[in-house]
Amino acid sequence: MRFLTVSLFCAVAAVSGLVVFLEPTLQGDWKGVLLIGAPILAGAVSLMAIPRQPAKGQERKETETEPAGIPSGPLSESPPEPPVSQPTEDPNSAIVSFLSLLQREGRLIDFFLEDIDAFDDIQVGAAAREIHARCRPILRETLALEPVLSGEEGARVEIDEDFDSSKIKLVGRITGRPPYVGILRHPGWRCSQIRMPFDRSAARNDIIAPAEVEIS
Repeated sequence: MRFLTVSLFCAVAAVSGLVVFLEPTLQGDWKGVLLIGAPILAGAVSLMAIPRQPAKGQERKETETEPAGIPSGPLSESPPEPPVSQPTEDPNSAIVSFLSLLQREGRLIDFFLEDIDAFDDIQVGAAAREIHARCRPILRETLALEPVLSGEEGARVEIDEDFDSSKIKLVGRITGRPPYVGILRHPGWRCSQIRMPFDRSAARNDIIAPAEVEIS
């Protein structure tokens, strides 16, 4: 603003001086002096009246100055350490641990992999009864199982139009469009909760049961 004002009055003074130079009658007369001096005097008065604005660099420097009362430099408290991510469990470790429990308590893996053709039904039945008694508690402790459809096997059930095919399997003669009415042959099973054990002390997660060697 100050620069524009001074430039304006200087331009007026220059034009007045040119007029006095071209008009000889004004040279040496008080009118010529007034014509040239008036713009210069007005510019000087305006220059003193208009407040001086700080330079852009100085204004930016004053803005960036830290407010009083706030100490400069690093704070005394150290920044919080980032949280340490916990290692994720290998899903294979849970499966192996579950099979390890079934093998340890009921020798289930031995039973499945044994060739039972050489045994009669009585021997197989006796072995299956013992395995059932030993492995059933493990199944109940690790898995919360409940039927998909409530009701007794053989009961009549109605299947709605918007049934979930992943939960209900239709068998028999299927004609037309749902809803259907049929006989419940199996209620199905769903797992509402898994409490799969992890054997954290195991050196490897692929060993279901270690080999046993008797030293004589």
